[in-house]
Amino acid sequence: MSLSQAARTNTSQITDALLSKKQMQKYVVVPKIAAIIASETNQADSTLANLTTELGDIGYNIAGVLQSPSPQATNRCNAELFCIGTGEKYTISQDLGSCSISCSLDVEALENIALKLRDSISDDTDLVIINRFGKRECSDGGFCCVIERAVELGIPVLTVVNTHFIEAWLDYGGQQVTIIENDQQQLSHWAHAVLPSIRLIAAP
Repeated sequence: MSLSQAARTNTSQITDALLSKKQMQKYVVVPKIAAIIASETNQADSTLANLTTELGDIGYNIAGVLQSPSPQATNRCNAELFCIGTGEKYTISQDLGSCSISCSLDVEALENIALKLRDSISDDTDLVIINRFGKRECSDGGFCCVIERAVELGIPVLTVVNTHFIEAWLDYGGQQVTIIENDQQQLSHWAHAVLPSIRLIAAP
């Protein structure tokens, strides 16, 4: 299920969807559902982690999953997610054996994590962070149910999209979504534009 019936698949529309720094600084018409563009998706992992720390320190309630770069990883089968807040770890890929030159996503594990995350979102959640909008999400699987639950509750969503999947992301969300460069300052501007300002006031 798409977030919008309006398809946006042209190259010019991708350019139009790229949220400008000027828009974010003015906090004008900033979509609450955003994806960081990355030619290699692991390039944005540290950006997401830094934002999570920044917002958590202020007092925002963040739900979601992050993917931590693993210096010990020798192949894609070492992919691992961890839950924001609890730190619980999840393995989302499966090793097909020593004779295999690749590994495949553990679809069942991913779907179970998505359902668990979806059910954990509440009215008290300020922001939902999802490590990727990838192949499963392009087919309306994976974390799409999480995004849709957040939209129902009016909660902002942030994820990462590979350049190969930008058109699928825009097709999925239409005018409700945007894309942001992998830049910490721009991302911070977006977050503070869409999050409730009451959280920025320090408690007495």
